[in-house]
Amino acid sequence: MRAMSHVLLMLALCSALAPAAAAQTTPRELTSAQYEALDVDGRSLAALARDGRRLYAAGRYLQAEPVLEKRLWRAVADGVKTSHEELGQAYLELADLYAAEGRYPDAEDLYDDAFDLLRPDLGLEHPVVLRVDDHRAELYRLQGRLLRSEELERRVLDARERLLGVDAAEVADSLQHLGRLYRDEGRPAQAEPLLKRALAIRSRWFGRWGVSYALTLRDLASVYAAQRRWTEAESGYRRALGVERRSLGRRHPETAATMSELAWVLKNDGQPSEAAELERDAEEDRALFARDVPVD
Repeated sequence: MRAMSHVLLMLALCSALAPAAAAQTTPRELTSAQYEALDVDGRSLAALARDGRRLYAAGRYLQAEPVLEKRLWRAVADGVKTSHEELGQAYLELADLYAAEGRYPDAEDLYDDAFDLLRPDLGLEHPVVLRVDDHRAELYRLQGRLLRSEELERRVLDARERLLGVDAAEVADSLQHLGRLYRDEGRPAQAEPLLKRALAIRSRWFGRWGVSYALTLRDLASVYAAQRRWTEAESGYRRALGVERRSLGRRHPETAATMSELAWVLKNDGQPSEAAELERDAEEDRALFARDVPVD
């Protein structure tokens, strides 16, 4: 069943957000105390969005999930009172969360539902619809559907450059995703200039201490690693790790991912002791994330 069908079913069964719904089992094994502390049912749509984003940004995916799900349910229930941008963002952020959790089919259903809902009114090249397609293309890459991903991402990149300008922040998103795709296809020479260009745009818009800058830098380091350019890869990963630790905290899913990739580079470059230490720390953090245990 499509993810949106689940949402509509919940709306039908629960009368959108009826008080009786509070007596139901909370999603994803969230304890009653944790659920009550979030005060989900009493919050506005804006507050649900804020709290869901805060938990997601902190790497607390299991905690973010019921909040972002309830936000989407409420956005759908509000109907005409919810703008296209708000509704599209509600779909996207929940789908992104599912993708981060590895729930690719659920994420794809939400992306497809968002596209089907928004395209008739907004058109194929509206920024919100392009954002949906950008995220769909990245999901296809994660699923290994590389040809479909490239076709869609190239169309999004062309539209963004034409409509927003070649140095728009959204262009960097498409460049980064296309660079990842070429890396995964074993085309690092084509990936490198795209990621360098994305990195330059990120720096101009957000500075060199933003999370998006660090993630793009990590992708560029992975391209160097794919070419066995160990010194450049190590430098890039260390810089990315420094930004992530400052911006996200020492323990976060993205920080752990960078630690693992840096460990792989160090192992291949003859530095096994530090590699083992980094990988051990990353594994410990991932075990905590899987149980949604606070790590900072």
